[in-house]
Amino acid sequence: MSKTKELDTLVNNVTEEILEKLYKVVDFHLSYSDLDIKKIDSKGIYSDYNDAHSYIMERVIEKLNKNE
Repeated sequence: MSKTKELDTLVNNVTEEILEKLYKVVDFHLSYSDLDIKKIDSKGIYSDYNDAHSYIMERVIEKLNKNE
């Protein structure tokens, strides 16, 4: 395998691990925030919570991209 392919494999692995950790960190901070977003929809899913979680993750990733 070429070095570039090996590096790309490492990039993919690191990205997957970082996204998993980011998900957990966002979940932790959102769970302990003062925001009133724990509304359950008809399927028993915290839709507002999921929207807020996705929003935070997207903004964090954008900020990280700007710091390059």
